[in-house]
Amino acid sequence: MSNPKLEPRPSARTGPVLGLKATAKVINKTTPQPKPRPGPRPNQKLEIELKLERARARAKARARARARARARTRARARARARARARARARARARARVRVRVRVRARARARARARARARARARARA
Repeated sequence: MSNPKLEPRPSARTGPVLGLKATAKVINKTTPQPKPRPGPRPNQKLEIELKLERARARAKARARARARARARTRARARARARARARARARARARARVRVRVRVRARARARARARARARARARARA
């Protein structure tokens, strides 16, 4: 250590003997500082973990919302299908009724025609 600033030893060049305080100062300046460990500080670590946790929670919430939306869509589709089926059934029932009415009307017409024919025959006889 040939640097005179770091050597608190009396010599003609540096002047009077440095006091204890000065010595301490010099020593403090020259002692190597302990290097911090690589990587984030412990409190930073906590913060990072918190951030991750929050992100995870957000992702989960988003997934849940998506699932809910999907369920809603499916439910709507199902309801629509049910309504369509109901409408179809109603239409079919109506058609059946119409057919029955037509059949009955035809039968009645036939009966009337027969009655008329009989009346005519009786009139002729």
